[in-house]
Amino acid sequence: MMRYSKPTANPNFRRILGLLSLSLLLGLLVACGDETATPAPAATTAKAVTTAAAAATTASAASTTAAVAGAATSGDEIKIGVVVSATGPNASLGAPQRNSLLLAQEQLNAKGGINGKKVNLVILDDESKDDLAASHIKKLINEEKVIAIIGSSGSGPSLAMAPIAQESQIPMLSMGSTFKLMEPVQKWIFKSPPNDVLYWNQLFDFFKEKNYKKLALLHDSNAYGVSGKDFLQKLGPEKGFEITGVESYDSKAVDTKTQLTKLQASKPDAYIVWGTNPGPAIAAKNRSDLGIETPFFVSGGAANQQFLDVAGDAANGVYTGAGKILVSEALPDGDPIKPLVSQYLKDYKAKFGSDSNQFGSFAWDNFNILTAAIAKAGPDKAKIRDAIEQTTGFAGTQAVYNYTAADHNGLEGNKTALVMILVKDKKFSLQGVWK
Repeated sequence: MMRYSKPTANPNFRRILGLLSLSLLLGLLVACGDETATPAPAATTAKAVTTAAAAATTASAASTTAAVAGAATSGDEIKIGVVVSATGPNASLGAPQRNSLLLAQEQLNAKGGINGKKVNLVILDDESKDDLAASHIKKLINEEKVIAIIGSSGSGPSLAMAPIAQESQIPMLSMGSTFKLMEPVQKWIFKSPPNDVLYWNQLFDFFKEKNYKKLALLHDSNAYGVSGKDFLQKLGPEKGFEITGVESYDSKAVDTKTQLTKLQASKPDAYIVWGTNPGPAIAAKNRSDLGIETPFFVSGGAANQQFLDVAGDAANGVYTGAGKILVSEALPDGDPIKPLVSQYLKDYKAKFGSDSNQFGSFAWDNFNILTAAIAKAGPDKAKIRDAIEQTTGFAGTQAVYNYTAADHNGLEGNKTALVMILVKDKKFSLQGVWK
């Protein structure tokens, strides 16, 4: 059931923070790549719920690479590969992720890195392209000799990268939501964002509470949108819902009125739009233009500032199930992740003068989970993989993670990872806590 919650605060935590540094030796300058991390302001640290290792917060600017010469654990550094969609359709996901990772790196290194070794992130932009993401992970593994991979931002690029990580036997932590990364479980693939399975189950519970029995779906034609469609068609009928219509749109579409008009004829109790922006925001505007008053939901992948900016007044009245970071100030007192979220958002704002979002927090949690595993296991890839899989009680900015051999998302059945949100006055407003 969805329950209403009241805001509270309780910061009491510790986090390892850091600063990227290089040394000069005998007058020879060791070259850095395209991105240079600038020092982050001193940050308060955070305490995890039961286990180990805290890690970082947010940072950075420029795009493509922050490469440093040398092997993955050469001398005083540990090299981690990153692929993000800093440009292209998924830039609203990838840009805050890149920033979050670089700030986390700065803050961790400022505290001495991992067991005395500095963390060096080698960051590549896949431009939201699956083939480029695949090319980048090969470069990171074969040329940069990294010991682990974080990426990519979207489901499509992540699915393109996963087989390469598997074959190369290197730990990879994705920021994509698709359940296809997790089913079946792949030995070397992990992630922190909730699966779209979890998002759908949250919606199903809410629909049952509201007695919405007939559902119409509009989805992006990309991997994320198709994954959402597949899951609805698979489990919707099993959960007792009638799917009255399914329509798709191209990621670059500027209008979805034709698709919405077809779905409108099927007389659903609720519309769901599954995709990343700008598609869902355009659909919300088209819904308003068409005078559709039926309840309207967008996927968690659309829940960011871009949705509010593009949809404008048409965003009001739209529901989404998403991470707590969007409504952090309204979280109940005692929520174990609230202080972590508050500090993360504060540090990000101080560094960049803008707000982060739940997609940035996916990268933040991936970095913290990975660096905690490296601190425990050392630079051995197989031992890092094992340490991630054994991570339990790890408080992040999304939820408390409990990984197992059967759950490489660490969030199976974890209803506390998501909240129901309603847009009011062009702002995300907490509608209910999933219980």
